[in-house]
Amino acid sequence: MSTILKFRWYDFTAATEEGEFSDLTMVSKFLNSEEAKCGAFATSEEKSGFRRTHRQTTNSTREKDFKEKDTRQSTEKTCPMCQGGHFLVDRQKFQKTSVQDRWVTVKKSHVCFKCLQGKHRKESCKKPPYKECKMWHHHLLHVESENMTSGEKKTETQK
Repeated sequence: MSTILKFRWYDFTAATEEGEFSDLTMVSKFLNSEEAKCGAFATSEEKSGFRRTHRQTTNSTREKDFKEKDTRQSTEKTCPMCQGGHFLVDRQKFQKTSVQDRWVTVKKSHVCFKCLQGKHRKESCKKPPYKECKMWHHHLLHVESENMTSGEKKTETQK
């Protein structure tokens, strides 16, 4: 609350008798009286863009921090299976396991489902979706099973 608004609040509460209204009613009456004073001359914060700009700045700062963190983490070559100096995709043992086991490994190691490298989210990954099914996963995680319904495929591949 701005200093000016605080002083107006103090004046308003001093003008009312103690116990005349509940706290919530008093706040409501104060806000209504302030709104009535401003009337048509005041521009709303929504129209002026103050709030929107403030939120965009805050969100873009968070996104920037998150992306910088992602970039640092994704450039480190560390295999989550053996802690070696290579990516998970390059590990032969990982490639030879079943698709279900690969999903388990990827989920446990918290790597990106699209590139299987960084500890970033699939939404911020620069790798395009898998071209066969257009889902957000790496081709090594693709399940092509006829006994799965399309709903189950989506659930399995979007996890």
